Amino acid sequence: MTPIKGPTSLQSRYLSEDIPFGLRTFASIADHIGLETPVMDSMITLGEILVGGIPQTGRTIDNLGLSKLSKDEIIEFVRTGTHKVSV
Repeated sequence: MTPIKGPTSLQSRYLSEDIPFGLRTFASIADHIGLETPVMDSMITLGEILVGGIPQTGRTIDNLGLSKLSKDEIIEFVRTGTHKVSV
């Protein structure tokens, strides 16, 4: 039987990097534009509990420099890579 290729521990980068720099990023942007993300928020909380030691900060809309943009400006930025607001 061939073993499954994947993480063999909860201490893998798939959790320690993807939670603070993936899920938390998208949850932060969603919160900024008024979208609720209860499942994503639950996954972040559970991941933090399971792994422990995950930074509570990570990548957020604030440290991406996008917190001054409106929902429409963020959508335009994602589509085109440019925006009109000085961040």
